[in-house]
Amino acid sequence: GTSSGSLWDPEGPTCCERIKTKIGSICATIFGSSDRIKVKPQWDIVRKTFARILNLHLFEGFMGSVIVFNIVLILIETNRRLTCEVNNIAIESSACSANDPDI
Repeated sequence: GTSSGSLWDPEGPTCCERIKTKIGSICATIFGSSDRIKVKPQWDIVRKTFARILNLHLFEGFMGSVIVFNIVLILIETNRRLTCEVNNIAIESSACSANDPDI
C-alpha cells in the first residue's frame, strides 16, 4: 500500500508541486524578515528600504559570516604575535610576521 505522503500517491501533490513548495519554503527562510525594525509609514523610501534589508535573515547571516571571518583574522594575528614573542623578535620590527601586509 501507499501512504498519503508517498511520491507515488495519485491523490497527493505532484513531484513538481512538492519541489516548488520546498523551494518556496527555503526562500522564505532565507529572505524572510524578523521585523525587529518596524517600518513606519512616515519614513522616506530610503529609510524603509534599509530597514527592510536590515530585517532580512540573509543580512543577518552575511553579518555573522563577516564577524566569524574577522575572528579568524584576529586569531591569525595573535598567533603570529605570540610566535614573535616566543622567538624574542620585537613585535614592532619588520622581522615579526604579525606585521606582514597579508592580514
